[in-house]
Amino acid sequence: MKHRRVVYFVLLWVWAWSCVACAGAPPLRVESNVYRVQAELERVGLGKRPIVLTITTVTGDPVVGAQVEILPIMEQHGMLSPPLILQETAPGVYTHPELDLTMSGEWQLKLAITRADLRSELILPVIIE
Repeated sequence: MKHRRVVYFVLLWVWAWSCVACAGAPPLRVESNVYRVQAELERVGLGKRPIVLTITTVTGDPVVGAQVEILPIMEQHGMLSPPLILQETAPGVYTHPELDLTMSGEWQLKLAITRADLRSELILPVIIE
């Protein structure tokens, strides 16, 4: 009987922690033949929100000293939000406090990453609820 209680307790603990971990939306990811990008942003609600991009090379090295721009596009409604230039806040981490997504639905974040003489463009699809 004691063994059964321990098993139930462990299962309950694992379930509870998995619910806590799932409370926030997982990061979005996109990859090219040069870069891997992980994006963290709130995907519920309209208006301005911070965005954090972690950018590495395909081998996993942080991309430092790049110029990173985002152009938010909602093609199905012909909408554009103002382009943003992100600031590097740590090696390979680029942020902006005010990504403005004004409608719910599917947005495409057009990312332009420029480092030295190499410019790469990636599209990160985002669904805003």
